[in-house]
Amino acid sequence: MPSATSFASSLQGLLSFVACTQQEELQELRSHGCRCVFYSTQTLTFAAIERDVYSDQTDNTSSFSVTCLEHLLHLLQSQLRFLLSDQGLHVLQRQPNYDLCQRLHGTERVTRSLTGLWAVHPTLRFKDFGVPFVRLQLAGRRQVTRMLAAAGEAETEHLTSAMICAVLLAKEKVVAIAQPKKKQFSMRVDDLLLLIDFVYHAPSLAASETWTPVCLPHFSPRGFLYAYVAFLTTDVCLLLLSSQPSPEQCPHFQAKKVFVARRLEDSGAMDDIRASLRNHSEWRPHRDLPLLLHFIYKNELTGECAEPALGFPFDDADFHTRLQLLNAYATVHHLMFPSLADPHSLRASQVLAECLLSLQDDTAASSCKDKRRSAKRQRYNNKVA
Repeated sequence: MPSATSFASSLQGLLSFVACTQQEELQELRSHGCRCVFYSTQTLTFAAIERDVYSDQTDNTSSFSVTCLEHLLHLLQSQLRFLLSDQGLHVLQRQPNYDLCQRLHGTERVTRSLTGLWAVHPTLRFKDFGVPFVRLQLAGRRQVTRMLAAAGEAETEHLTSAMICAVLLAKEKVVAIAQPKKKQFSMRVDDLLLLIDFVYHAPSLAASETWTPVCLPHFSPRGFLYAYVAFLTTDVCLLLLSSQPSPEQCPHFQAKKVFVARRLEDSGAMDDIRASLRNHSEWRPHRDLPLLLHFIYKNELTGECAEPALGFPFDDADFHTRLQLLNAYATVHHLMFPSLADPHSLRASQVLAECLLSLQDDTAASSCKDKRRSAKRQRYNNKVA
């Protein structure tokens, strides 16, 4: 079996051959039993290969599969920008043969999880879909949102001005999100999906509280914001985003974490979150509808998504059966939400708030001023006295 390096070289040679002989960019390649889709930028080429399981299905189903593969490649590109930002990728323009592996060391698990989740979850598989939310009563979710936005007893004016977003997650789903600066910052759905994947699959984040730069490519691909990540339990994580790079904010964010954790326990909200996660497998609101085997709920105004656990006939280990279900959803999604005429525009459900350009510009400017600080991930351990 050829090595990954030689295989990548063969693909690059094929792309160069088509570009030289036909003056066109190779976008898709089909052979017996597999399909390969390419996506190229100025400096990088992304490729996705899958086994062809559509030989007995319609051309429309096959075309939806290609669309999903193309979306995977865009997710992988966004993940690179999430980790390095466009500033970090500019090195490839100066040195085309530069090896990014060293700068991406330790992120392999995050990439594997992203591709694995894409294979089975509609929120990642389909373009312009949504984010999985923990099922809670509306009053309960609003209560948690107010906790995230409220100022704790130990909070300072500096923290209040620096924090632009607070997110509470549970088992890779959103519990609540607070954006105290909605006129400056808006969380995009695709950025939130990348954040969730990073938080739960980066090997070191669950071990201790962490202060790390992150680039939200759909908000401002040129620079970094800064994330404080703290797991309140094994499954529940508090994520605070700041526009300021200084790690001196960590004690203030730690005080915020203590405040939120105490309020969650005292109000009973943490018990509600645990109960929702524990009882999710038993949630069957469609059990009285014999012809309805499965469904996905999406709030088109907020991007919130929810789906019951798979039951018969989709609960076995047959990946082909699961793929048939996803393809059926792809068809329905395409019919309900056809592609926008302007590919750069966003649906209302893909933006969780409106924003101004000022913070985006400030984020990029901050990154330019201190590239070394942006590139270096700093950790803050709560065990330090």
